[in-house]
Amino acid sequence: MDILDYVIDPTTFNLRKALADWRDLLPESFKVVMVNLFGDMFLESADGAIDMIDTAGCKLKHVAESREEFFVKLKEEKTARWLHVALVDELQRREMLLEVEKCYSWKLPPRLGGEYDADNVEIADIYESLSMAGQIAVQTKDLPPGTKVNVKMEPEA
Repeated sequence: MDILDYVIDPTTFNLRKALADWRDLLPESFKVVMVNLFGDMFLESADGAIDMIDTAGCKLKHVAESREEFFVKLKEEKTARWLHVALVDELQRREMLLEVEKCYSWKLPPRLGGEYDADNVEIADIYESLSMAGQIAVQTKDLPPGTKVNVKMEPEA
């Protein structure tokens, strides 16, 4: 397995635009360490800690105390999970191939009850996908696990 087959080069899209709806949850200063094909981003804060923008869980979560710890975890145990390897392989078998500024996106994020499988994934604009997940993250960040929510989708005006 080549890890580069499961990541997006963060220089191929506008990070500021992609993260606009996450800004209230992000540290003031950070560097992007890695972006997977779902747009999940691994961010290094000023203190060296690594946090993950998790689009399936619609949340920002701490994953490592340092860049070194992050890469050890990635190499030893988290590659398949953090990069969604089996799911990406299935999507590519279905010929769902990404172009620039596109990512895999959850039709209904697992955080809101969507299934973690290929039938719940579509190709989307990376900005729209991250925006939707960011808005859900901000609106649900203080809810305890298991809280029922109503989702109302409206077309943009």
